[in-house]
Amino acid sequence: MKEGTIYLLHFKQPFGHARHYLGWTTDLLGRMADHWEGAGARLLHHVRNAGIEWVLVATWRGPRREERRMKNRGSSVRHCPICRGEYLRKRKLARALTAVITVPITEHEHVVVGVAPGMQ
Repeated sequence: MKEGTIYLLHFKQPFGHARHYLGWTTDLLGRMADHWEGAGARLLHHVRNAGIEWVLVATWRGPRREERRMKNRGSSVRHCPICRGEYLRKRKLARALTAVITVPITEHEHVVVGVAPGMQ
């Protein structure tokens, strides 16, 4: 089984439902150059044309079948340090707050205000 690099790209903003791209290659730098130019994966071609930036956030050594297994399991969020960090920070903050209040600013905009213990 041929070893390569499994890699995860995080989109700085979602493209439709997609926030990540998971891929496999034997030449990571070459593949990143292809993606940067909009060649290779069709999704990244569209992401580039939409003006969405992306960043390489994780790599693993492994065969192509491991990349397929990871894709089939779905939810690249669990492998993304950016998304995982945001999720964990939100959970930690939510546990620390005793109340959450939504304050309307305009008809369509609201600010969420958390009240920490001892501030009530």
